[in-house]
Amino acid sequence: MVAVIAQCEMTVDKLHVVKQMNEQEAKNYAKLHKEIEGEITAGKERIEKYQQQLSRAKQIKSHKQQYDAIAQIIKQYPSKDETTSSISRVSAVTMVTKR
Repeated sequence: MVAVIAQCEMTVDKLHVVKQMNEQEAKNYAKLHKEIEGEITAGKERIEKYQQQLSRAKQIKSHKQQYDAIAQIIKQYPSKDETTSSISRVSAVTMVTKR
């Protein structure tokens, strides 16, 4: 009978230790879960930030392409000085021919 009681007490002690280990593991998993959630949140924030940077870079690239296209169109026409001198020459020739 004493042996049975001792065996029961030993089983209770083992179960108590197992319970404590399980509780500690549950705490560790909760802590790990919280850390992972924090990392996920930080990752989402970084992704959002990078998406904004990418969007801005795309916008800048688009503006640069538009600028380059407009610059090519502008280069097709003579400069202001050339146009002014050409107008002056044509005006002079016109005045000479009118006389």
